[in-house]
Amino acid sequence: MEGGHRNEEWRTASFHHHQALRVIEAARAELGEEVVDELYLEYGRRFHHDRERPVELGDWVGEVGLAPAFLDAAEDEAWDVPIREAMEEAMEVVGYDVGVPLIVFDRSHGFFGPVVSPAPTGEDALRLFDHVAWLASHPGFQELKRIVRGRPDVGERP
Repeated sequence: MEGGHRNEEWRTASFHHHQALRVIEAARAELGEEVVDELYLEYGRRFHHDRERPVELGDWVGEVGLAPAFLDAAEDEAWDVPIREAMEEAMEVVGYDVGVPLIVFDRSHGFFGPVVSPAPTGEDALRLFDHVAWLASHPGFQELKRIVRGRPDVGERP
């Protein structure tokens, strides 16, 4: 029965993450792309660094400075349309047999990942991005993978 319990935990967590995506889409539509980075960064801080389960959406949007009215989007299925469209667009480029995170370059090439732990910073992060971008653009590149070696190290809270 433990597997069933874990599946329920996963469904609950996925539902809360999906509600956050709805809020992000509503904010993107009204305020533009700039707010998206702030929302993702703060959500990641709370989820990965603070281990807030589930992330309290009201506190989250308040920290970023969004009006509480954006929380209405969490329950509004209309925001599922742009979420599905964005995922479909990414999957058309990357393929349908991968997970997330996905990275897509110029709407023409991309792939799953990269998943790097601990994440590099500064010049090392820029160098990694350049290499990942080159790999993604290379028409012969197929896959690069190895086993997961323990829990991700999310580093210090940004």
